[in-house]
Amino acid sequence: MVNSGKKSIFLALSGICPTVSGAKEIKLGEQIRRKRVLITGCSSGFGLAIAVEAAKAGYDCIATMRNLGKADHLKRMLESENVTATIDQLDVTDGEAVRDIVAKYTPVDILVNNSGILIMGSCLDIGDEEIRRIFDVNYFGAVAM
Repeated sequence: MVNSGKKSIFLALSGICPTVSGAKEIKLGEQIRRKRVLITGCSSGFGLAIAVEAAKAGYDCIATMRNLGKADHLKRMLESENVTATIDQLDVTDGEAVRDIVAKYTPVDILVNNSGILIMGSCLDIGDEEIRRIFDVNYFGAVAM
Protein backbone atom coordinates (compact mmCIF):
# COMPACT_ATOMS: atom_id res chain seq x y z
CA MET A 1 0.00 0.00 0.00
CA VAL A 2 1.23 3.52 -0.80
CA ASN A 3 1.90 5.31 2.45
CA SER A 4 -0.46 8.13 3.32
CA GLY A 5 2.21 10.84 2.94
CA LYS A 6 2.72 10.04 -0.73
CA LYS A 7 -1.00 9.59 -1.23
CA SER A 8 -1.69 13.03 0.16
CA ILE A 9 0.90 14.45 -2.26
CA PHE A 10 -1.05 12.91 -5.16
CA LEU A 11 -4.29 14.26 -3.76
CA ALA A 12 -2.71 17.69 -3.39
CA LEU A 13 -1.61 17.56 -7.02
CA SER A 14 -5.14 16.53 -7.98
CA GLY A 15 -6.58 19.48 -6.12
CA ILE A 16 -4.47 22.09 -7.89
CA CYS A 17 -4.72 20.58 -11.35
CA PRO A 18 -8.29 20.64 -12.70
CA THR A 19 -7.41 18.19 -15.48
CA VAL A 20 -6.40 15.55 -12.95
CA SER A 21 -9.25 16.16 -10.53
CA GLY A 22 -11.88 16.28 -13.27
CA ALA A 23 -13.54 13.49 -15.22
CA LYS A 24 -11.44 10.40 -15.86
CA GLU A 25 -13.09 9.63 -19.19
CA ILE A 26 -13.38 11.37 -22.54
CA LYS A 27 -16.26 10.83 -24.94
CA LEU A 28 -15.23 10.72 -28.60
CA GLY A 29 -18.37 10.34 -30.69
CA GLU A 30 -19.91 7.09 -29.51
CA GLN A 31 -16.73 5.84 -27.85
CA ILE A 32 -15.60 6.55 -24.33
CA ARG A 33 -11.98 6.17 -23.29
CA ARG A 34 -10.20 6.66 -19.99
CA LYS A 35 -7.98 9.72 -19.72
CA ARG A 36 -4.36 8.82 -20.25
CA VAL A 37 -1.73 10.02 -17.80
CA LEU A 38 1.95 9.71 -18.70
CA ILE A 39 4.31 9.89 -15.74
CA THR A 40 8.10 10.13 -15.97
CA GLY A 41 10.47 8.94 -13.26
CA CYS A 42 8.37 6.09 -11.87
CA SER A 43 11.09 3.80 -10.56
CA SER A 44 10.82 5.23 -7.03
CA GLY A 45 9.56 8.07 -4.88
CA PHE A 46 6.81 10.40 -5.99
CA GLY A 47 6.68 9.04 -9.54
CA LEU A 48 6.03 5.53 -8.28
CA ALA A 49 3.42 6.75 -5.78
CA ILE A 50 1.64 8.91 -8.35
CA ALA A 51 1.57 6.03 -10.87
CA VAL A 52 -0.06 3.72 -8.32
CA GLU A 53 -2.58 6.35 -7.23
CA ALA A 54 -3.44 7.30 -10.82
CA ALA A 55 -4.03 3.63 -11.68
CA LYS A 56 -6.19 3.23 -8.56
CA ALA A 57 -8.16 6.33 -9.57
CA GLY A 58 -9.01 4.70 -12.91
CA TYR A 59 -6.70 6.52 -15.30
CA ASP A 60 -4.99 4.80 -18.23
CA CYS A 61 -1.58 5.09 -16.59
CA ILE A 62 1.69 5.04 -18.54
CA ALA A 63 4.54 4.81 -16.02
CA THR A 64 7.97 5.47 -17.48
CA MET A 65 11.48 5.11 -16.14
CA ARG A 66 15.00 5.23 -17.53
CA ASN A 67 15.98 1.80 -16.22
CA LEU A 68 13.36 -0.95 -16.55
CA GLY A 69 15.51 -3.09 -14.24
CA LYS A 70 14.04 -0.96 -11.43
CA ALA A 71 10.41 -1.71 -12.34
CA ASP A 72 9.89 -4.57 -9.85
CA HIS A 73 8.91 -2.34 -6.93
CA LEU A 74 6.30 -0.55 -9.07
CA LYS A 75 4.95 -3.87 -10.34
CA ARG A 76 4.62 -5.17 -6.76
CA MET A 77 2.86 -1.99 -5.64
CA LEU A 78 0.41 -2.17 -8.55
CA GLU A 79 -0.27 -5.85 -7.84
CA SER A 80 -0.85 -5.18 -4.14
CA GLU A 81 -3.49 -2.59 -5.09
CA ASN A 82 -4.99 -4.90 -7.74
CA VAL A 83 -4.53 -2.31 -10.51
CA THR A 84 -2.54 -2.15 -13.73
CA ALA A 85 -0.38 0.36 -15.54
CA THR A 86 1.72 0.23 -18.66
CA ILE A 87 5.40 0.40 -17.77
CA ASP A 88 7.76 1.63 -20.47
CA GLN A 89 11.34 2.82 -20.76
CA LEU A 90 12.08 6.51 -21.22
CA ASP A 91 15.24 8.53 -20.79
CA VAL A 92 14.04 12.14 -20.92
CA THR A 93 17.49 13.27 -22.09
CA ASP A 94 17.12 11.21 -25.29
CA GLY A 95 15.13 13.31 -27.78
CA GLU A 96 14.37 10.36 -30.03
CA ALA A 97 13.08 8.30 -27.09
CA VAL A 98 10.83 11.21 -26.05
CA ARG A 99 9.40 11.51 -29.57
CA ASP A 100 8.86 7.73 -29.73
CA ILE A 101 7.00 7.63 -26.39
CA VAL A 102 4.79 10.57 -27.36
CA ALA A 103 3.98 8.95 -30.71
CA LYS A 104 3.34 5.57 -29.07
CA TYR A 105 0.90 6.86 -26.44
CA THR A 106 -0.78 9.83 -28.14
CA PRO A 107 -3.15 11.21 -27.04
CA VAL A 108 -1.72 12.02 -23.62
CA ASP A 109 -4.26 13.93 -21.55
CA ILE A 110 -2.12 14.50 -18.46
CA LEU A 111 1.66 14.70 -18.18
CA VAL A 112 3.35 14.34 -14.80
CA ASN A 113 6.89 15.46 -15.55
CA ASN A 114 8.52 13.86 -12.51
CA SER A 115 11.96 12.76 -13.75
CA GLY A 116 14.79 14.30 -11.84
CA ILE A 117 18.14 13.65 -10.27
CA LEU A 118 19.82 15.01 -7.18
CA ILE A 119 23.52 15.01 -6.53
CA MET A 120 24.34 15.72 -2.93
CA GLY A 121 27.16 18.06 -2.02
CA SER A 122 28.30 21.63 -2.15
CA CYS A 123 28.03 23.33 -5.52
CA LEU A 124 31.74 24.01 -5.11
CA ASP A 125 32.41 20.27 -5.04
CA ILE A 126 30.22 19.30 -8.00
CA GLY A 127 32.07 19.11 -11.31
CA ASP A 128 30.96 20.50 -14.64
CA GLU A 129 29.94 17.05 -15.92
CA GLU A 130 27.65 16.45 -12.94
CA ILE A 131 26.10 19.92 -13.29
CA ARG A 132 25.44 19.27 -17.00
CA ARG A 133 23.78 15.93 -16.14
CA ILE A 134 21.54 17.61 -13.56
CA PHE A 135 20.44 20.25 -16.08
CA ASP A 136 20.02 17.67 -18.86
CA VAL A 137 17.57 15.67 -16.75
CA ASN A 138 15.92 18.25 -14.49
CA TYR A 139 15.55 21.11 -16.94
CA PHE A 140 16.08 20.07 -20.56
CA GLY A 141 14.36 16.69 -20.00
CA ALA A 142 11.27 18.43 -18.64
CA VAL A 143 11.27 20.88 -21.56
CA ALA A 144 11.60 18.02 -24.07
CA MET A 145 8.48 16.35 -22.73
